[in-house]
Amino acid sequence: MQKQATKTWLKVCLLLCVVTLSLCLGGCGGGSTSENPFNTSGSWFFYNTTAGTAGESGPNLFTLAQSDASSNNLTGTTSQGQGITGNVSGLSISFSWVGSDSATYNYTGTISSDGFTMAGTWTNTINQSGTWHGIVDVAPLVNISGNWNITLTTAGTAGQQGPFPSTFTQAGNVISGATQGQPLIGTVSSLSIFFGAENGTATYEYTGSINSAGNTMSGTWTSTNGQSGTWSATMSS
Repeated sequence: MQKQATKTWLKVCLLLCVVTLSLCLGGCGGGSTSENPFNTSGSWFFYNTTAGTAGESGPNLFTLAQSDASSNNLTGTTSQGQGITGNVSGLSISFSWVGSDSATYNYTGTISSDGFTMAGTWTNTINQSGTWHGIVDVAPLVNISGNWNITLTTAGTAGQQGPFPSTFTQAGNVISGATQGQPLIGTVSSLSIFFGAENGTATYEYTGSINSAGNTMSGTWTSTNGQSGTWSATMSS
């Protein structure tokens, strides 16, 4: 009887050890070692729109810093030297700083799947709000200076609009030009592109990618009047 009781006690102990080990491997260590897809450290060109105000400000060069991809803490400085504090969790990002007007600016948004851009909305403590877009400061792989034809689609509307003759002039990362008769300004980073243009009282923002030959590009667009869609462009001869 004593031997049988000892065997039973050993089996129970072994079972408890297996269950405890499984819980530690499956749950205890899993969450603490996860990493964000990207380390956002570096220089970023930021653009802002303000609700009720036409136009877009930028590019403003911000510096962001994470110790590594496993760190959720974000620090940095704005283009005017104000200190930034924030948080990165996966592809979500939030940060804030106190401006020269003594207002606190709060930015929340999402990092793109390739890590080259981020975008979202902002508010401040003096009841202003708007949208923002950032593109990382990386040397462009192409120069898109020249004449282009841009074609648009609008969500909820059948068919395409255009092509609209447009011009781009690129100097380093910064691009300027005109589309649909309106001036544009933006940034190229590696093969990613972002630019904004006004059309009446609305500001249109175009985000996309350029092919490696530098003669086609495409992406999505949004406007401050609530519209959105896709766009593509081909360099004209």
